[in-house]
Amino acid sequence: MTLESSSSSIDLESVLRRLRQLEANEAARKARLGKARRIASVVAAGVLVSLPGLAVALDPVHRFSDGDVISAEQINEDFAGIYQAFTDRVIRENLTVSVPASEGCDGLRNALTTLDEFQIGSAAVVTIQLGLGEYNCEAPVTIRHPNGDRLEIAGGASPADVVIRFPATSNGFEVSNGRSLAELRGVSLVGGGSGVGFRVSNGSNSRLEASIVSGFQAGVQSFGNSMAQVSEVDAQANEIGFSCQRAGHFRIDASRATNNSGSGVEASEGCSVRATAMTANGNDTGFRALTGGVIVVSDSEASDNTSRGFYALVRGTLQARTTTALRNVTAGYDVDLGAFVDVGDVFTPDVAGSTLNVADTTGAIIISDL
Repeated sequence: MTLESSSSSIDLESVLRRLRQLEANEAARKARLGKARRIASVVAAGVLVSLPGLAVALDPVHRFSDGDVISAEQINEDFAGIYQAFTDRVIRENLTVSVPASEGCDGLRNALTTLDEFQIGSAAVVTIQLGLGEYNCEAPVTIRHPNGDRLEIAGGASPADVVIRFPATSNGFEVSNGRSLAELRGVSLVGGGSGVGFRVSNGSNSRLEASIVSGFQAGVQSFGNSMAQVSEVDAQANEIGFSCQRAGHFRIDASRATNNSGSGVEASEGCSVRATAMTANGNDTGFRALTGGVIVVSDSEASDNTSRGFYALVRGTLQARTTTALRNVTAGYDVDLGAFVDVGDVFTPDVAGSTLNVADTTGAIIISDL
C-alpha cells in the first residue's frame, strides 16, 4: 500500500520491513552486549573453568547494503560494539584457566590457542592449571603468545602428579622466535629417545621449575642467543641433561643431572652456563665445556660419573669453585686441547691419582682464588 502526498510517496511495507530489521538488530546488539558483560564478569572473577565462552565476536550490530540510509546512531552503535569487543580482549587481572586431564593435550593446546586471541595486561598473570593425570601429546607444545612473559603453566605439587608424554621424534615444549613463557612448573616431561624436552631458542626466554625431564636427546636446552632458567629440575636418563649451544645463556639452580648417557651439563659454541647448588652424578661426564663454551659452577658436586667430573676441551672454559668430584672413573677435573679449568682454592678431588686427578694436561688447570 502506498500513500501519496503533494511532496512525496511513502511505501508503508518498506517502512515496516525496515522497522522490523531495526528491532532485530537492536535485539542482537543487546544479546552481544549481555554476552560481553557475562564474559567480563567471569574474567574479573579470576578463575575460568572452560574456555569456549572466552571468545568475543566482532560482528557489527548493523549491516548495510547499497542505497541504505545510515544514521549517526547506527554508526556509533557499531563502533561501541567493536570497542567493547576489543576491550574484552584484554585480560587486566590475574586469571586461572583450568584444563582437566580428561581433555588431554588437546585441552592444553586449545587453552593456548584461545589465549592467543587475548592481550595480557602488564599487571596481570594468566595461569593455565593442568589437572592431575597424564597428557599424551603427538607433537610439541609451542608457546606463541606475544605476552608469554605473563603466562604460566602449572602442574601438581609433585612432578609425578602431571605427566606429559611425547613421541620419539618430537620435542616437548618449545619457546622460540623471540617469545617467552614466564614459567612451566610441577610437571614430568617424558620423551621417546630423541628431541628436546624443554627448548628455548632463537632469542627467547623461559623458565622451568620443580619438574622432571627424561627420555630425550637433551632434557633442557638454551639455543641461539636465548635465556633458559631452571630451578629444582631433575634431568635424568637423557643423552644430555642440560644443554647450551650457539651463544645461548643458561642459569641452573638447585637442580640435578643424573644417569644421562652423555654430559650432565654441557656448554658449546660460545654458550655460557652458570650453575649453583647442583649435583651431576651417574652420567658419562658431569660438567663439560667445549668449542668456546663457558661453564661457571659453584657449590656443586660431580661424582660417580663413568668418565669425568669437570671437563673442558677444545677451547672450552670451566670455572669450578667450591666443588666436589669423587669416584669419577677417568678424572675428577680434566682439561684437553687448549681448554682452561679454574678450580679456585676450595675443592675436593678424587682420592686416586694426582692432586687434581688429571688425565691429560695439554690445556691449563690452575688453582687460584680470583
